[in-house]
This record gives sequence, C-alpha cells and structure tokens, in this order.
Amino acid sequence: FQAEDGIRDAQESRGLGDVYKRQMISYSEKLKLYYFPELQDLGIENFCTTKYYGNLSFKTNPDHAQNTINQIIENYYPQNSTNDNFFFVMGTEGVDQIDEITPRNLNMYKFLSSNKNFEKLTCDAIITDQKVWLIVSPADCMILVLVGRKNNNLIVAFVHLGFTSVILDLHKKVFDSLLIQGIEIIKAFSFPYISGKSYKRDPLDSKMANLKNDISWTDFLIRDENGLFEVHFGSRVINYLTEKGIEVVDSGLDTYTLAESNILYSHYYSNKKNVDVGSRFAVGVRIK
Repeated sequence: FQAEDGIRDAQESRGLGDVYKRQMISYSEKLKLYYFPELQDLGIENFCTTKYYGNLSFKTNPDHAQNTINQIIENYYPQNSTNDNFFFVMGTEGVDQIDEITPRNLNMYKFLSSNKNFEKLTCDAIITDQKVWLIVSPADCMILVLVGRKNNNLIVAFVHLGFTSVILDLHKKVFDSLLIQGIEIIKAFSFPYISGKSYKRDPLDSKMANLKNDISWTDFLIRDENGLFEVHFGSRVINYLTEKGIEVVDSGLDTYTLAESNILYSHYYSNKKNVDVGSRFAVGVRIK
C-alpha cells in the first residue's frame, strides 16, 4: 500500500548491544498495520497486524485468520498477477526445515490445495523468487526477512526464529543456503519480537542446561537480580548477520511491552497474565 496519513515511527529500544543499524518501522493509523517503508522500496510488500485485527492464529482461529488475511491483501495491495491472492502459511514448528517455492511446485501447491487460496507449510523458513504472499502468525518470535538478488531477480527468505530455532542455528542455515545458491544478500529486516529484557528463563530449565555453559551464548544470556537469565536470542541472530556484513533493519519493538499496551499479542505475556492464550498477530511479505 501507499503511505497513508497518520503514519508514525516506532522508536523503542531493546536495551542490549546496538549491534544493528537502528531504523524505524512505520505504523499506519488508518490501516492499523506496521510496515517497513525501506522493505517496500526494495520491492517487497510487507505488513504486521495489530490486535485491531483480532487473533490471526491458523491453529486456534483458522477461519477468522484466513478471512482477515484475504481482506488485508485484497483491500490494501495491488493485484498484478493470478498468484497475488494465493498465500503460504508457515507452520512455525520450532524446527530447522527450509522450504523453497519455485514455479514448478507453486503450480502443484495451487492445484492440490484444499484451502482454495492458501497452503500451509510445515517449516520455519521459506525461500522464494515467486510473487506470492508468505504469512506467519507469531507471538514473540523474530520474523526475519532476508532480501537477496540473483540474475536481477529478487529473492526473499522468510524465517521464523524462536528460541528453539536459534538454538538450532536456523538463521545460519538459511544464510548458508542463500550463499550456496549464489544469491547476493542485500539487507535483512526483523519484525517485532520479544526482547531479552522481557523474556527470562530459569537456569534449571532444560533448554538452559547446555547453553549457560556455551561460550558462544555468553553475551546473550544475562542473569538478572533474581537469578533468572534474560534470553536475547534476537540479538544473537542480528549479531551473526552483522558479523557477516549484512545490514539489519530492526523494528526495535518488544512484543511483551506492546502486549502490555494492548497493541500486539505476546505468547509469553499471555501465559504469564493468563489472557489471550493462543492468540497471534500476523506478518506477511510478497515480492511486488
């Protein structure tokens, strides 16, 4: 969509290591959507919904999620081809599987889809050069978008990175996959996710058992005054990419803080406060 009146910039700080270029994500008061203008300028339509659109989980509220995503796509984005209304939903399984959407398997998915205009993939990363919408319904995890180019064609990698996926080094595997395919990575963007200041784990937690002694995690696990660990998994991803020479445009927004303000859903906040359990917002991207 085009920039609307009432667009403002979000400027909240995560509070750990400015290892990335801090840049604003914009918000359309009219559309009740966050988006990256710079990502649009690179040729990638993008949006992040707010609680205004309700629970967009394809697990707990599938009919509403499908209908709402359809409405957002049809109302706010130009339709340029027969693929424009077809979208893929990433299943966010906490694994390190990477799927690719190509001209050949896109036609297969469209032919076999039982959901009319979308298909759900069981993976945590999608790489494609096709002009189809990629949708995910997070509630704390980092949604990373890597924009690349090969033979003058835009490539997008759409990656769901929760604590588990970062432990599995999914971000590194996606980066390596792009390089192996000869794709030049132009820039990366990260949508709102939970900051380490908000996301804390007990040192006796099963996931923490090995990590707290792993030197590579030292800068990203910080003990607070109560003996809990702040888990800065997002900063770990951003640090890796910047060390590889990739500029990362981070939203600077913390889902937990936004949940407190009744703007976004947060899984961690929901469980802690016993509200909006199972609710999710949605992030979408599409090559123009």
